[in-house]
Amino acid sequence: MNILTVEKVKKSYGLRVLFDDVTFAIDGGQKMGLIGLNGAGKTTLLKIIAGLTDTDSGEIWRNPKARIHYLPQEPQFVPGHTVLESVLDGDLPVMKLLQRYEAAVQRDDDDAVTALSAEMDEQQAWELEAHAKIILSKLGISNFSQSVDELSGGQRKRLGLARALIMPCDLLIMDEPTNHLDDKTILWLEEYLRDSKAAILLSTHDRYFLDCVADSMIELDRGHVYNYVGNYGQYLEQRQARLEREEASEAKRRNLIRREKAWIQRGAQARSTKQKARKERYEQLCAIEAGKPIGEVEMFDTSVRLGKTIIDIDDMAFGYDPARPLFQHVTYHVVKHDRIGIIGENGVGKSTLLQVLAGQLAPTAGTVTIGQTVRFGFFTQQLPQFDEGMRVIDYVQEHGHFVTNQFGQRISATRLLDQFLFTEAERRRTAAPVPAAPAHGPAQRPPPGRTDERPGHPDADRPRTLPRHLPGRGPRRIS
Repeated sequence: MNILTVEKVKKSYGLRVLFDDVTFAIDGGQKMGLIGLNGAGKTTLLKIIAGLTDTDSGEIWRNPKARIHYLPQEPQFVPGHTVLESVLDGDLPVMKLLQRYEAAVQRDDDDAVTALSAEMDEQQAWELEAHAKIILSKLGISNFSQSVDELSGGQRKRLGLARALIMPCDLLIMDEPTNHLDDKTILWLEEYLRDSKAAILLSTHDRYFLDCVADSMIELDRGHVYNYVGNYGQYLEQRQARLEREEASEAKRRNLIRREKAWIQRGAQARSTKQKARKERYEQLCAIEAGKPIGEVEMFDTSVRLGKTIIDIDDMAFGYDPARPLFQHVTYHVVKHDRIGIIGENGVGKSTLLQVLAGQLAPTAGTVTIGQTVRFGFFTQQLPQFDEGMRVIDYVQEHGHFVTNQFGQRISATRLLDQFLFTEAERRRTAAPVPAAPAHGPAQRPPPGRTDERPGHPDADRPRTLPRHLPGRGPRRIS
């Protein structure tokens, strides 16, 4: 069954064309991954497909018999509702019945509970409630009566994911579903989606997740869409072949322009019809806009000299409740060129450990000794608050106009943004509508870096480039 068809869709913001001539279709049970650079328009396209944003032109046909559900990056909930009320917040009759039942339980209305229980039996609504609790537990949420107002940002995203997974639908559209999930939960989600009979359209920067789930791919590249059959690994092979064909075609065009230009410069007179046509063809060739090559993030080391002591951790522990420490007996001696990965399930204290090492929290036991020459750079899950009226270039220059790399070269703020693939137009734009600039500007030159959940939003291709810019002698683990 064809669920949805997108045909020649175009979307612009002001003078900037986000994408044009987007055409593809989704059939029942298909698992499609959407990929593209940050700012290519993936979220906008998903919102258009979900019916939340209008197009400039083109058509979208949605099967009237198909149910379509959209999971945004930032799900919204009714303030004051419990976890279970929020996960069952849907328009289907059985979900409405469950909502009335939960409300009766919350207000201790025994008569209403009895009457609604009989109706729940008739509609077999208990199965949906039990399924919802299982999904919540799999996603690390066990307190079903907790208010959504008390949930952390990561918990709210997992609650939104649970709501999307229990929603009966024919097409589930998912925008960054793996953010704030640990490895164990991601593996569970991969299996769940593979076994689902619903069609899936998902955008994620997790290329391993796409490898396991997707059976087809669409790529937004420089305003155009390209369709591929297969998972992420197969997409890479087909994409490379496409880029090689484009490069060969562009080389052929340039050679033809050189030949025709030489012919014109020899004084060719466009008197005959054939000569006029040849001159017009030359003008058309010159007017063709060649696609710009895809850029790669450039990073460099801005560290200063480190002494013998960098970070010494001695029998350290921390807990918000001292009687129940998140971690304890942590001992480690950080040396130059260490690259340390911290892994663990959600809620075990990974972010808290980084905050303790950075001096934002004091250990409840043991010591953390920081070397005298050490200055921290801390890239957290929560980006700093940006002044939405400030231009991107002004935000970076507020921290400094230049930075010196490991080779003694002075890099300007403008060049720094170039290396992070900000175009000239994006540098002059206000900070709100574009991806965030580096969290610490050029003036801050921290030797040891602390990154929490990075890469959380880099493009799927970018994590392959990141390790090359983190000099060191290989990964080590704190135990």
